[in-house]
Amino acid sequence: MEQRAQQRFVPEMNHLELSTLPAPISNVERPVSTALGPREQVRQVLLWLHARVRPVASLVTVVPREGASHVPVHAFGMSLEHIDYGLGFYIPSSAEFAHSLEHRHEIHDWDSFDNFRASDTAREHLVRSGYSQGTSFGLFHQDVLVGSVHLNVSHTEHFSSSTLEAIARARDHLVTPVSALANSLRTGLSRRELEVLRELALGRSNKEIADHLLVARYTVNTHIEHVFQKLGASNRVQAALTARDLGLV
Repeated sequence: MEQRAQQRFVPEMNHLELSTLPAPISNVERPVSTALGPREQVRQVLLWLHARVRPVASLVTVVPREGASHVPVHAFGMSLEHIDYGLGFYIPSSAEFAHSLEHRHEIHDWDSFDNFRASDTAREHLVRSGYSQGTSFGLFHQDVLVGSVHLNVSHTEHFSSSTLEAIARARDHLVTPVSALANSLRTGLSRRELEVLRELALGRSNKEIADHLLVARYTVNTHIEHVFQKLGASNRVQAALTARDLGLV
């Protein structure tokens, strides 16, 4: 019998961006523009995917370092209860997710696993919420697990070949921005510090950054000091180069 982990993972939610189901992007062939920051790239890929797969709920997590717990960073239409269940039980303990990680180049849905629909996970947490099909898979950058994606739908019990192709394409486009988000969590940079860092990497002065982000100049000065400390940089050029190496800009 499957047992749900009793510990709640509320402390891990501070990086999570929850959204209602968005207006999907249906007229764009490329899932994402690389001109966007990593968090916005993740959002754009999910928007692109929603137009093709129509998931009712989706979740993206990142793994800040090898062996670390998954941290949720973006979700559409998924309740905190389901996110908590995923973090507390499904991701760390389920045989199905472990199998998906071992066979990372394949997309597995519910029907890829014998008797999954009869499991507690399916009956008590998925079907009861109105879901009829779904998939979960890891995101790997240079053979290192950097995150995961979880999708649930209610309009069909079977994924078509075109749906599976769209999911695989979205997976490939999520690797780079999710890897960058993992790097940002590892460095300890806040979301605002990342924004300042990207402005800095564009060659903008502190005054220009303050004007663009609509904050006080002394606030920008403080953020830049923190950026230097967290990246181990002594000047703006070093910070920009390190950020590019980590995929943060």
